[in-house]
Amino acid sequence: MCIGGFFIWAGAYSHAEDVAVQGDHTMQVRDGLTLLSPTVPSNTGIIFYPGAKAEATAYLPLLEKLKNNGHTCVFVEMPLRMAIFDPNAADRVFAQVPEIQH
Repeated sequence: MCIGGFFIWAGAYSHAEDVAVQGDHTMQVRDGLTLLSPTVPSNTGIIFYPGAKAEATAYLPLLEKLKNNGHTCVFVEMPLRMAIFDPNAADRVFAQVPEIQH
C-alpha cells in the first residue's frame, strides 16, 4: 500500500508552462540527456539536475540563456523526476559528451 501511494505521489509533478516550452530551443536529445549547444563550441558545460517532481522542460528558458552566453547545457532525465534516485547522473554526461571538460 505504501509503495503504491509513493508511486501515485511521485507520478504527480509540476508541468512546464506553455511559455517555457515555446520558443526556438535548439536542442539535441541522446540517451536521456538533452543538450543545448552554443553557436561557438565550448568545452565548458553546465550539467543541470531538474528540480524534484518538476518537468525538465520548465527549465528551458534558463538553459537557453546560459547557452546564449556560450555554455553547453545538459539536463539529465531523472527517474521519477527526482535526482535522489540518480545522484551520479553527471557521470553519464562526461562519458557521452566528451567535449565538456570543465
